[in-house]
Formats: sequence, C-alpha cells, structure tokens
Amino acid sequence: MSPNTDLARVAADGRRIGEQYASMRSNSDPAADLKLMISLGTLVGHAGAYDYQRKGSFFTGYTQLRHFRNISNINVGLIGQQAGLTLHELLTISGDFAKARSSNSDPADEYGLSAQTRHYIEEGYKIGSSGVYGPAASLPGKR
Repeated sequence: MSPNTDLARVAADGRRIGEQYASMRSNSDPAADLKLMISLGTLVGHAGAYDYQRKGSFFTGYTQLRHFRNISNINVGLIGQQAGLTLHELLTISGDFAKARSSNSDPADEYGLSAQTRHYIEEGYKIGSSGVYGPAASLPGKR
C-alpha cells in the first residue's frame, strides 16, 4: 500500500538528479557531490517527497507512519538506481544516513542497515535495474 502508486514518477526524479549530477561532474563542479546528497535527501530523506513513512520536519519533529516503511525504502532503491548509483554506493549512503539519523540502524550489517530496510532498498534497486522505467542516468566513469 502506498499513498502514491506512480513509481514512474519516482524513477523519473531519480534519473533527473542523476543527470544533474553527471552534468555537474563533467563540468568539474566542486558542488556535485553536495548537490547529489541534497537532492537525495529532498526526495527520500526523512519526510522527503517519497519518504511516506514520515511527516513533519527536523525542526518540528516527525510523525511516524510505519505502515509505509517498505514502499519508502523501495523508493530509495529505485531513485538511487535510476540516478546511476551502484548498489554498493546507494547502500553506503543509506547506511551512513541510518547510522546518523535513524532509530533502526543495525551495526551488525556491513552498511549499518536493518535487514528489512536493506531488503526493500535492494528490491527497489532491482525494479529499476529491470528496465521497466527505462535506463538509469549514466554517470561519468561508470558503467
């Protein structure tokens, strides 16, 4: 169950941020990595556009909607794949974020993710890799 069933829009936003990142990197823009992290945070960070499991903000606090946890993590995987990130890069970014900001990180996991979170990020990545939403953004020095 998801408040938005349009994964095509999620994938398109992933490609968009990947294309922006690729353009910035090809122009040796020193802000490329920062822009990518901000874009990912805006889309799938806490209370981001596709983080259906939280409402609110860092400043006002969050209301948890845990029944949307799995689809929110599928969105993380799909956006990361469509942005052109490798699965390792995406899991590293997600794990670093979880260790710093999530109540359910797991130090036993190599990335610091809970088993459920990691599973659904990987499932979202597989959906993107299937090609159903088109090719991922092509990042310089990758693929």
